[in-house]
Amino acid sequence: MNQEKITKPTSGYIMLLLAIVLIPTGVILLSQKLLILGIPLLILGVATSSGFFFINPNGSVVLTLFGAYKGTVKARLLLG
Repeated sequence: MNQEKITKPTSGYIMLLLAIVLIPTGVILLSQKLLILGIPLLILGVATSSGFFFINPNGSVVLTLFGAYKGTVKARLLLG
């Protein structure tokens, strides 16, 4: 019996753009001594960027959410 569940997540380009905006904005706000805005933006940007992964040829990645198995990603996402 095969327990593997193949899943295809959505592309992460929007979240990548969000992380690219949030991290420098948080750093700039921290340098301006606006801690109330800078710290949450920086934390959110770092947390957003930690979810990216790359699939090597003939490889796979296991997706988990809080330790629970959600599926296996085997194929790369193609743009088009």
